[in-house]
This record gives sequence, C-alpha cells and structure tokens, in this order.
Amino acid sequence: MQGYKTVAEAALPQAQHLYGKNTNVRLIQYFDETQDENTGCTVTQYQILKGITLVFQDIHEEHLDYGDELPQLSSDLIAIQHCREGRFEGEYPDGECIYMGPGSLSINLPAWAPVRNSFPLHHYHGFYLAIMPYQAQACIEDLEELLGPLGIELTGLHEHLSSKNRLALYDKDEKLERVIAAIYEAYRTHHIERLKPQVLELLQLLSTQGMKAAGPSEYFPRNQVATIKEIQQFLVSHLDQHIPLPELARRYNISLTRMKICFKSVYGQPIGRYLREYRMHAAAEKLEYTNLKIIDIAAMMGYENSSKFSEAFYSFYKMTPREYRKSFCPPGGLKDKQE
Repeated sequence: MQGYKTVAEAALPQAQHLYGKNTNVRLIQYFDETQDENTGCTVTQYQILKGITLVFQDIHEEHLDYGDELPQLSSDLIAIQHCREGRFEGEYPDGECIYMGPGSLSINLPAWAPVRNSFPLHHYHGFYLAIMPYQAQACIEDLEELLGPLGIELTGLHEHLSSKNRLALYDKDEKLERVIAAIYEAYRTHHIERLKPQVLELLQLLSTQGMKAAGPSEYFPRNQVATIKEIQQFLVSHLDQHIPLPELARRYNISLTRMKICFKSVYGQPIGRYLREYRMHAAAEKLEYTNLKIIDIAAMMGYENSSKFSEAFYSFYKMTPREYRKSFCPPGGLKDKQE
C-alpha cells in the first residue's frame, strides 16, 4: 500500500469541513462490506498523485449539512464525479437544480459548484476526483520523463464548462465504463495499488481521446422541485390510494407533462414505477417487522385483495409474501428492526 495516503490518517475536522460540520461522517481506510449504511456519510480517500485525490463516498442522508458555513474550495480545483448508485441533486445560487443518477459522470469547477448537495433517495454511492491541475500536471510530467508520453492534458477538461452548463455530464462510453468499473473493483477488493494506473487512464480518456460531454443538461427551478417533493411525500403517505396522475397534477397546480419530467429527474424513475417499487419495499418491511396479516398489508399497499398483492409481490421478489416472511424472519419470531 506504499504511496497511498488514506483519509483515516487525516484529521476528522478536514472531512467535516468537506461534508458539513453537522453531517455524521465515518472515515474508513478500506472498503468494508459489513459497514453500517443506514445513516451518515462513509468516505475513503486516496492520494493518487500530488494534486490528485480520489474519494469514495457512501452517503445515506437527505443532504449534507454545512450549517452556516459552506466549504471554501480552491478556485482552480477540477472535480470529476461518478454516481454508481442512488441520486444526486445539486442546487445553484439562482435556485436551479440538476441531477445525476447511476452511471453519470460529470465535471465541474468551484466557481459554478452547487451551494447545496442533496440525495433525493437518501442513498448515494460513488467517487469523485479532486484535481489541482498545476500540481497534478507537474507530477504527470515527472512520470512522463520515466514512462514516455501519457497523453494527459488537464487543461482540456475545462472546455465543456461554462456558466450555462455548470455541471458537464459525459455521454455513456464503453471505454469510460470499463475504466470506472476497474476503479470500483480495485477499491472493493483492496487492490489499492491498481487505483493509480486506472485513474491515470480515466484522465487520459477524458482529456485526449475526444470524449464528448453531453449538451447542456436540464435545470429545474427550486419551486418546481419543491412541488415534486411534496407530491412524492403525499404519494408515499397514501399508499392505499391510487390517484390518477392528471388529478395529482391539478391538485398541485403543475402541468402533467412537467410533473412527469421533473419527477423522473428527481427520483430517477417514472411515477408509476417508483410507486410500485416503493410499495413492494414497504410491504416487505411490514412482513419482516410486524405480525400484520397479509390481507391487511395488501390493503395498506392499495391492493383490493391479497391475491393481486401476492402476484405483484412475487413478480418483484420472486417469492410469495408468505415465503418471504418465512425466509426472512427467525424461527423464534419477528426480526427486531434496528433504528
């Protein structure tokens, strides 16, 4: 592991500065499959080269809580972010919001960075690269004296960024996906020595091989996002009801088309699919942690009879509600839910 410095060796206040003094931050040295992922923010940081830091993040919060003090970032910092799971929401000073979902790769600069980072699904896993270009380029040039040209020009990463496209999202690409998958695999399997060549290859692809950023991404006004979040809260609080989407749009004074588009951007799925999955997860939790009858759970999830509920549950979990309860509950009784 020589040559890599982890965040576990750094002071906790530094991590709290980056993730918010009121955010529950857990520092780990290596990936841990048994780590508690119910709340807070779990981070692991590796210095790849001087000026290039790789940070893995597992976040289970609605947003990072900075209190009254936002982190002060260097003006020439380049931030490359990849979302593996969950959903990221960035809100800008003018109130506009942008979203990233699984597979999204972006670049942004502190001058146009979001002032508020939120996670609509309360779940976000991914990594980001923090690059100080002048320091990093000097280290890369030293490597080139030993290895020959690497084809990494960090200044080229700025070209797709402007005040009108504050978070540049890259199009899907097979080469990028292969390198990104290798970065996660090296972290997961503790092969930390593989991170440096993979990160350098990622930078090479982004800076020299014509990778194109997608066109300007769609930004949503804060008031529209707030309306969508109210709609989501209403829907998940009334799972026993099936409200037609046009009626829902009228109730919240938003056009049906805009409601559908914005909801999918915020939560990553169309309203119908999101609700079906939410109902199944909620039903599974009640099967595990309560002694409610299956017919009662079916009614709570908006199914008129247990047979339709069982059919939907089987389609999602590949087992009936009864089989699920038997499989996931200990012989002595119901599981204890850990809060």
